[in-house]
Amino acid sequence: MNYQQNNGPFGQNRGMFGSSSYNYQALPYGYEGTQTSGLMSKVMGLLAFSFLFAALGTFAGFVMNITFGTDWIVAMAGFVVLIILQFAIQKPGLNLFLLYLFTFLEGLSLALLISYYCGLFVWIGGLRLDHQT
Repeated sequence: MNYQQNNGPFGQNRGMFGSSSYNYQALPYGYEGTQTSGLMSKVMGLLAFSFLFAALGTFAGFVMNITFGTDWIVAMAGFVVLIILQFAIQKPGLNLFLLYLFTFLEGLSLALLISYYCGLFVWIGGLRLDHQT
């Protein structure tokens, strides 16, 4: 079953916030499982590699001693990168760079929270507060 250029399995494509902008084509009989397993392995590989960038961002946040205000700025910058990624999803090299930049920035913004839970230290308003157990 082939769909026309502006049509998908769920109706008309209406752009970014409507239905998907990707064109759908049915596969010949017998190829459905092959493509699904290949797609799942690619997605899981990207997810695992993204977790590495988030961990690197968290460790960089430990070293840089991220403060509470900086934490929010970095988190908002991560969401700006995510919005830019939505528009640049079809650019082959740029989309992976933006994905890994997003995960790095979100890991960086989580460094303050993780350091608090680990009992390392917390910076609030320029003052270092040691975690008391």
